[in-house]
Amino acid sequence: MTRSAQAVATQPRAHLDTSARRRRALELVLAIMAVPALVALATGSSTAWWVFVGMLPLFCVYVGVVLYARRLRAEQEINVAFFGNAKGAAPGLEDVFAGTTSALDEISA
Repeated sequence: MTRSAQAVATQPRAHLDTSARRRRALELVLAIMAVPALVALATGSSTAWWVFVGMLPLFCVYVGVVLYARRLRAEQEINVAFFGNAKGAAPGLEDVFAGTTSALDEISA
């Protein structure tokens, strides 16, 4: 098996491992957030509410980073599918879909 064929064969496994890691991390963060929320609901403790509220921005940042990473990976896969393995040769998807002439000129070149 050639090196490129081997890389393609292992890519789905790597993707599944990444998805499983993300899922476990998301479950862990949600479980960590659930504990102070349940304590706050059960006892009415303002400290538990502040812990929960303090964790919300961290959760939002984590979800934002995951979505951004998925978007970059999808853009990379589309660029490889349409333009080959040339790094940096293809314009960003925003430029292509916006229909700017410079992006279309880069594709046709």
